[in-house]
Amino acid sequence: MTERDNSDRAVTTLCFAAAAILLGVALSLNGGFYSDRAILLVTVVCLLCITAVLLRKVRREGAGFQRLAPVVLIAGLGYQGYRLFLDAPSRWAVLVMLGSVAAVMVLKTQTLKIWWVSLALVIALVTAHCLIGAAAIRSLANPNFDVYWFHQHSLEALMNGVNPHTLTVEARPSDLAKYPASYVRDGVVHIGFPYPPLSLFLALPGYLIAGDYRYSGLAATALAGGLMVFARRSRASFLATALFLSTPAMIPMVRMGWTEPFVVLLFGLTVFSACRAPRLLPWALGLLIAVKQYAIFAALSVFLLPIERNTLKNYAVLIGKALALAIAVTLPWMLWNVSGFLNDVVRFQFLVPFRWDALSYLVWLGYKTGAEPPALFGFIAVPLAVALMLWRGARTPAGYAASVAFTFLAFFAFNKLAFINYYFFVIGAMCFAVALAGESNSIPQESTTQ
Repeated sequence: MTERDNSDRAVTTLCFAAAAILLGVALSLNGGFYSDRAILLVTVVCLLCITAVLLRKVRREGAGFQRLAPVVLIAGLGYQGYRLFLDAPSRWAVLVMLGSVAAVMVLKTQTLKIWWVSLALVIALVTAHCLIGAAAIRSLANPNFDVYWFHQHSLEALMNGVNPHTLTVEARPSDLAKYPASYVRDGVVHIGFPYPPLSLFLALPGYLIAGDYRYSGLAATALAGGLMVFARRSRASFLATALFLSTPAMIPMVRMGWTEPFVVLLFGLTVFSACRAPRLLPWALGLLIAVKQYAIFAALSVFLLPIERNTLKNYAVLIGKALALAIAVTLPWMLWNVSGFLNDVVRFQFLVPFRWDALSYLVWLGYKTGAEPPALFGFIAVPLAVALMLWRGARTPAGYAASVAFTFLAFFAFNKLAFINYYFFVIGAMCFAVALAGESNSIPQESTTQ
């Protein structure tokens, strides 16, 4: 590729910042469930992502995009800070978070580059986020929610030497329609832990230390924020981190205990490795692939990551190492109970019923036609999104983050399951794209394929 092809543009920061903000607004309209206004905002978000990649090579508008990007970030942070102040159980922590953002905007660039100043501001931001999240968890001590049951029961079973894939769930009668009919017998859902084992082990520290695995999810979002700042230490990266940590989806994510904080953390580790520790890149990508079923699609955009000697062979080695680690992490667990693993982690994902409350174009189409659209549309959207990003995207960590964000946005928006947790990962990837845009596109000195 030429230098022009491999450089980030201010349009990436502008469009993906606006997209992350508007997607957060969409998720706040109806609790992350379908509504006409929410799906309209998702459409705007999709158009912003497409605009960012199509206009990336337009140089003459670069200065205008560069001036608008900070305005969009500050406006979004103002809106999200206001929403967070109204919703968060710990309002004084919100003020600390907003104060750190204000300090970043007031201080000179030279001052922000002093390591102890930037570290103090990041600590203030992340600590405030942790206090808000911990208060949110305490405000809902025992969520009556299947994801919470899956984790707590599975972790308890694991500590007692019982395979979580042998468990069942006693769901409420009103929730039984959410499960495949073949899994429900006499009001009991015959499913144990429906996620890959890495997700369960990442949840374990919170369960052991505080008796509630949700604290592991809170730690994951805080660590992801740290990676977002220090992958490329700048004013923009700090504002992008604040945007991520204050998104309206954050409190329900932490409170309900979904697994996506772990996905965002490992995605963040992947792009951080691409920027700062290229030797770790294959292993970070492997952990990302292993953490959740859909995360394998993150490997499709790997050709946008800058590596030494960008040949197909070296990219194949990178992907091969990542897949080898993902298999090594997952296979021993699967062999503990092959039939239970396949039943919970694989078969269940294909048989789960169509959700008419999902924030998806398939739901919109179903309401218009009166028929249930096939879930195949989501799998068709993925290669189309990846092809567009590989064609026009920048071969930089920011370009990779943008590609992953758009790919999963397309996948979820055309899927039978599309809720706040899935889109939370998209918001995280968008914020990483904003934080990293403008990163030097020089090839790291270390090889990722050694």
